[in-house]
Amino acid sequence: LRLSIREVDTRARKYSLIYFRIPLIRIMERITLSFSFDAEIKRKGGFFMSKNKKIILTAVLLAVQIILSRFLSIKTPILKISFAFIPSMLCAIWLGAKWTVLLNVLGDIIGATLFPTGAFFIGYTISTAISGLIYGLLLYKKEDNSYTDRQFIIRLIISVILVTCISNIGLNTLWISITTGKAFIVLLGTRIVKELIMIPIQILVIIFIEKCLRKPFDTYIRSSND
Repeated sequence: LRLSIREVDTRARKYSLIYFRIPLIRIMERITLSFSFDAEIKRKGGFFMSKNKKIILTAVLLAVQIILSRFLSIKTPILKISFAFIPSMLCAIWLGAKWTVLLNVLGDIIGATLFPTGAFFIGYTISTAISGLIYGLLLYKKEDNSYTDRQFIIRLIISVILVTCISNIGLNTLWISITTGKAFIVLLGTRIVKELIMIPIQILVIIFIEKCLRKPFDTYIRSSND
């Protein structure tokens, strides 16, 4: 057996067939690299989260969003007061735009299918997708040092104002006008007052919740092994 291995090794060296040789040291290097990959990323200020973990986290946030939106909200024909923005914005901070758009779209479709409060209208799905995109682009904390707490507050204020103006006041008022037959301008006045009241509430709630969940998230989700 020893002679055959030496013979193969000699011929491999002779013809430069490097891939025919499998030195033990290279195997050990690859194993060590795979186990130290997360630690190296953390040392550089970043983090690694597997796709499975992202799916599980998104599913949990999706369930919370449906509960807050469908069961713990105040609804009228032209107004809706809800805290469903919380899981959406947390997803934006933790996972980014792609996952937040997915969360919002699935939350709207599943909620409208399983717990309908009226006829399904695709316009609201578009609005919530745009909201998720805005939140994700501005709030995603890809690395621990992506931005400071002060920068986070500034990004949060900008994202809330953009979502309020584009999705809530603009698009959603248009969709309500289409589905109810009421004039856009008539609806606009009432909805502007409600949305302006909700802006500081959303900002303060997210600042408080994100700060409370930051350490548990970094410890048990972001930094733990999969």
